[in-house]
Amino acid sequence: MAEKSPDALPMFASLYKKTILGHPYLVVLLYALVIALFGSHLKDFRMDASSDSLVLENDADLRYYEATRELFGSDDYIILAIALDKDALSDDVLQAIQAMSRELGTLASIESVNSILTVPLFQSPKVTLYEMGSRYNTLLTEGCDRKLAFQELTTSPLWSSNLISRDGRTTAVVLTMKSDKAYTDLRDERYRLRRELAQGSLSPDQSKRLKLVTDLYNRRHAELSAERRSM
Repeated sequence: MAEKSPDALPMFASLYKKTILGHPYLVVLLYALVIALFGSHLKDFRMDASSDSLVLENDADLRYYEATRELFGSDDYIILAIALDKDALSDDVLQAIQAMSRELGTLASIESVNSILTVPLFQSPKVTLYEMGSRYNTLLTEGCDRKLAFQELTTSPLWSSNLISRDGRTTAVVLTMKSDKAYTDLRDERYRLRRELAQGSLSPDQSKRLKLVTDLYNRRHAELSAERRSM
């Protein structure tokens, strides 16, 4: 059977054959230039996983969360997960966590550092309900029973799967960040203005203010995120 001539091909297929298949080296070069162009901006890529970007603006749970945060203060923290190749309560592991915590605690942006070393233990040995407020052990307390401590840490609803996994092979160090007043003020003002907007009572001047505050908030949020990535 005789081969169909190019004129018999649909217009798009004919154009594709002439421009793409007819100039393979030029096409590869153009692809490389496009990839290089986008690749050069990868350093500017930011993924925002905050509550603002993950849920709807008028979500009831988000409103409750923001109201709680406004009442009790910031919950801004970073969790460092550590996979262990030794027993969680061995001297080597505890000394490494202590050294890491001490070094992290010197950073200007860190308010406090918590880990399995610092949390209160009420069953190692057991203390009475009356004594819990004033007398309890930590792993750094002299004479702390590590066997009981491990059992408490891996079974307690407070610490198990939070600071340490149930099998004791992974632990965490929690870094509480110092509050940034400028960021906190912008966040709280934006929260109040957004509630006014949701209720339909936002004035034209407040609407302009909301736009400005949102821009300033996003800028400060990006700055803080960059600072923490550089830690």
